[in-house]
Amino acid sequence: MKQGSHIDFGKTAQIINVKLHQVSSLPAVWEGGFLYLTTDKTVYYGDGTAWIPVKSIAGLISSVTGGVGITVQVTNGVAKVTLVTDGTTLEPASASDGAAVRIMAGGVGTTQLADNSVTTIKVTDKNITFNKIQDIPTMTVVGRIAAGSGVSSAITILTDLSGIISAHDSLVSAKAVKDYVASVVGGLGTLEGAFDANAATNFPVGAGGTKKGAYWYVNVAGTVQGVALNIGDVLIANKVNASTTSAADWIFLETNRDQATTTTLGVIALSTQAEARAMSSTTKALTPSNLNDVRATNAETQTGTATDRFVTPASLSSRLATETNTGLIEIATQAEVNAGTDDTRAVTAAKLKVYTEGLLGSFGRFVADIGNGSATTFTVTHNLGTKNVHVEIWDNATWQTILCDVARTTTSAISVSFAAAPTSNEYKVFIMK
Repeated sequence: MKQGSHIDFGKTAQIINVKLHQVSSLPAVWEGGFLYLTTDKTVYYGDGTAWIPVKSIAGLISSVTGGVGITVQVTNGVAKVTLVTDGTTLEPASASDGAAVRIMAGGVGTTQLADNSVTTIKVTDKNITFNKIQDIPTMTVVGRIAAGSGVSSAITILTDLSGIISAHDSLVSAKAVKDYVASVVGGLGTLEGAFDANAATNFPVGAGGTKKGAYWYVNVAGTVQGVALNIGDVLIANKVNASTTSAADWIFLETNRDQATTTTLGVIALSTQAEARAMSSTTKALTPSNLNDVRATNAETQTGTATDRFVTPASLSSRLATETNTGLIEIATQAEVNAGTDDTRAVTAAKLKVYTEGLLGSFGRFVADIGNGSATTFTVTHNLGTKNVHVEIWDNATWQTILCDVARTTTSAISVSFAAAPTSNEYKVFIMK
């Protein structure tokens, strides 16, 4: 049985022959709690963070003894430990702070560094030499061309990348890189123009010779060297001076394709409004205009007569159910169920149960759930017409009886109070006359 409210003994009544709650292991702590642990026969109290054993001072500390630099004075069972400063090896750090101390110079011995405790790094002849530094004006720098550490070398700075460089023994100037990239890009092909595949017998040649990447677009369909070309197709040379008779030297991009299917990439026609409504074409695509036309209006959704439209969520949400019309229906609130006047909302089993239990109250009993997570006092209206009522409260989850303060305030209502706010509908109140 749970206690839901405080017990006031009026400062006169006593709790006699009380036995503390006994446990064999300490549970999760709660502030202000008391437990008796049977394994060590000790009483514990909870400080909100941990269970603290309740023992005397003598049980925790048997004695306090001073020593060098420390004095102990015991008065009324309280031991005061003091650090003694002598002004030589220990003294207060400041006159205003006798608790803080510092170590005097004479209190620390001399510690010497061993000879091998310091490492010396030398610049030797194998690394950077005066001769290597003197080579810098001749477009060389000092560095290392191999991975890892070791002897440095003189590295040449190149100003021309036109030749093939195979060794990692040089650096390149910015202008040399710019000139090399410009020469490579300059050798790439660009758009050459239109190509009449009907009149031509060979593949085209670019102005000044065919460059790799040069391309043409077909403006007249035809077949060249066995390759069928449609209007809009593109020819791209994949090497310098591509052959005019070998298709292997060319890349062909098709842009004019046949009708698309479920397995073939191609072009596709757009459906008409009638075809969109029929939803029967397997070769034509729907446009936004088609989709807008086959969408049912709100009026068409409400009448439910159109057979060639689809319904949107917004239209469906506005179609309400009646005795003669299928559609959506809203769930009634408990107040609407109790009033019994709303004819457009549905009653759930849970609300019907509350309503019927309320009706039974008029015949001698009343049942209701209470709790909202914040209030500690609730007024329960039972309308039984008398203060002579029996009140019982239990936990809806555990079915334990809850003890709390009950006040029979009027002939139609009671007031119940708890030490802590119950959660939403945590408790059930049963009232009987």
